[in-house]
Amino acid sequence: MRIPALAAKDYDLILVALTNAIAMFIESEGVTDSISLQMADTLIDSATEDHLSIQDILIFLRQLRAGHYGKFYGTPTVMQFMEFFEQYRQDRHTAYLQAKQEQHQQYKVSDRLPPDPPATRGEVLRRDEIDTMINQINKIYGTD
Repeated sequence: MRIPALAAKDYDLILVALTNAIAMFIESEGVTDSISLQMADTLIDSATEDHLSIQDILIFLRQLRAGHYGKFYGTPTVMQFMEFFEQYRQDRHTAYLQAKQEQHQQYKVSDRLPPDPPATRGEVLRRDEIDTMINQINKIYGTD
C-alpha cells in the first residue's frame, strides 16, 4: 500500500512504524528517537511526490544500512538522510526508465504492438474489435 494512503488513514501509526524501522536500520548511537521521528515525518511528506510504498522505504533502508548510499559520519541528520533518500529515488527512477526502454526495444525487434493497456472502465474495446467496426463502417459508407 502507498504511504500517502496509509498516512491519510492513520498518520500516527505509519509515523511510529517508520520511526521504528529507521531506528532499527540505522545503527548509530547518535540516532535519537527525536531524529528518527523527524526522518519518518519527512519521509511521509516526501512520499506523496512519487507515491512511494512501504516496500520502497524498506528497500531504501536496507540499501542504506548496507552502505550503498554512503555512511553517516558523526550524528546522522535529517538532511543527510534525505540526501541519501533522494539518491535512492533517482536510482529507482533510472531503473524504471531503463526497464521501459528495454520493453520498447523488445517490441520494436519483435515487430509486435505493445499489449493493450488495462481497462480502466468497463467499455474499453480491443484493437481487433475496433478494426472490425472500422471495416463495417467503411463497407456501409463505401469508403474502402
